[in-house]
Amino acid sequence: MSIALAVVLLVAPVTEANRAPLLEPGIYPAGVILHAIARASERPIYFDGPGLGNARIELDRRLIVARGHLAAMQSLLHDAGVSVRDLEPESAVRSAWIARARMEGARRPIRLQVRVIRLDHAPVEEVAARLNALAEERERLLPPGDVPTKFTPDPRTGSLIARYTSEERLADYLARLGELDRPAPSGEKTLVMRTFRPRAVHARHLLPLFEAEWDRSGGHPIRAAVPADQNVIIVRCSLRTWEAVEPILRSLDHRS
Repeated sequence: MSIALAVVLLVAPVTEANRAPLLEPGIYPAGVILHAIARASERPIYFDGPGLGNARIELDRRLIVARGHLAAMQSLLHDAGVSVRDLEPESAVRSAWIARARMEGARRPIRLQVRVIRLDHAPVEEVAARLNALAEERERLLPPGDVPTKFTPDPRTGSLIARYTSEERLADYLARLGELDRPAPSGEKTLVMRTFRPRAVHARHLLPLFEAEWDRSGGHPIRAAVPADQNVIIVRCSLRTWEAVEPILRSLDHRS
């Protein structure tokens, strides 16, 4: 049904013989739904400000223009940012509605922020890779307009540059720094960086399996991370420790 025909139906007089008009699924301007409310309630509706009738309303099911469906129509408008309320408390005009741009409960605008975090011990590239992998896993389903947290290493100053929109999410990631930014264990002063590229299990899934196995083996604490968007595990440890790490990674990678 076209929008023009919908408006014609909505302003048609109501009689006992006249069956309640329908709006078929589709996209309509809010003005059509506002006129539907006026038609169904037999009360006039006033627009508090220009442009209210232009908001887009998407109907995913057939809408009956009848008094019993007023709450559903108001809910559709509410989701589009338009509130419809009784005018009586605000005016001498009785038995009327007023439509306004909805301001109450509006979501605060999302603002990108930047913070610099100085590390004391660990290489910033490894910590950034570890935190970015964690953020990628946790922030897959963000609200529209939001952006994932991102950590950029600055090796020159030994700092992480965090770009984020949520203080709460950032605080969760920074709580991990206690275990990531640790000095090298005694007797492990000469550290090397090695990479392991799995074949059977993606690095994102292989790393937690390895960490659990390594903890059970009672090995020295090591640093391992998966860079964002890469199927590789970066391990920083001594050469002697790597000789024990690599066989475990290979054994876990061969599991189906």
